[in-house]
Amino acid sequence: MVITSSQNSSQNSSQNSSQNNLYVEFKNGSRALRAPGKAYFGAWLIDFLLVLALAAIVFAVLPKTNIGLSITLAVLAWIVISWLYGFILPGKRSLGCVICGTRVVKLSDGGRPGFWRSGWVSFVRTVGILVFSIIIVVGALGGGSSGNPKDNRWHVSISER
Repeated sequence: MVITSSQNSSQNSSQNSSQNNLYVEFKNGSRALRAPGKAYFGAWLIDFLLVLALAAIVFAVLPKTNIGLSITLAVLAWIVISWLYGFILPGKRSLGCVICGTRVVKLSDGGRPGFWRSGWVSFVRTVGILVFSIIIVVGALGGGSSGNPKDNRWHVSISER
């Protein structure tokens, strides 16, 4: 639920900083309850496993005469399916978000992402996070990276409750 600026100003000003961390403030001044870490992770995990399962089905139906080609096509299917998953849900909530009670919104105004941005968000959540995590782990094992990703500047998950 997004709280407008007028509702925001009527809140008690004696809230401590730990209570303020429960909310995300959008660039237009409105605020919303930030999704709890468990709900955020749960929504991501459900969406990730769904997209990965669909890619595994593609791999299962491919002929295994050339295993390298089959794996390559399955990885490409994983990437394409992640975009398609976002495209069929533009402005709506993914299965993981529905189950976990969260919603992905734009940081600019708390609104819903559009068609292209929904595809991008789905790709980042189901492919990008895993690939980025692998890069961080490999870099940390090699000693070449601190492992601190930059803050997300475009989207945030908020609680529906």
